[in-house]
Amino acid sequence: AYRKGMCGAVFLDIMLGAGSASGIETARTLRELDTRLPIVFVTSETGFALEGYEFHPLDYLVKPVSADKLAWCLNELREYLDPPSYIQVQESSGRGAAAAQRPVLLDDFIYAETTRHGIVIHTASGDIASGQTLSGLQQMLPGAGRFFSSGRSFLLNFSYVQNVRNDGEVILKNGDRVYCSRRKIKETQDAFSRYLFSTLRG
Repeated sequence: AYRKGMCGAVFLDIMLGAGSASGIETARTLRELDTRLPIVFVTSETGFALEGYEFHPLDYLVKPVSADKLAWCLNELREYLDPPSYIQVQESSGRGAAAAQRPVLLDDFIYAETTRHGIVIHTASGDIASGQTLSGLQQMLPGAGRFFSSGRSFLLNFSYVQNVRNDGEVILKNGDRVYCSRRKIKETQDAFSRYLFSTLRG
């Protein structure tokens, strides 16, 4: 039932109930779905520790878990999940010069779109051309639901989105309008609704 982005971390007992997949098998499936999902094994079976580390867990808690050990684990998890305030992108000068690193504040990031030579990142302080791919840019961004790929051409920051219409038109708060892929209209609307709900709940 797991979908990428549906939770921040998984605490996983290695010895699951009778008739269930083992925690090791479950961790293997989770890793195939999400390479960055923090997994914390919780178990009384220390003999599985070496096998469990194959899936790069954040921590391994042995029951009974002490308050100090749990507090340390939660602090590590908090630091791991703390989103960055900016990313570094390779800016193209367009004049044959080597690409330079350019910081982009996530709060200024409005949306990105593909071009013939890479992508353009539209920010509150201006546009930035880059030779990167849209998928490469998406991997640099936090995966908590704020940033969403609405198709092959656009990567949105939902905090700048005003509405996603049924015809696929995305209306941005700065007045710009872009269109999501026809096959991703419903997915984009649902993701935007989840984002709005999460911000209201927060």
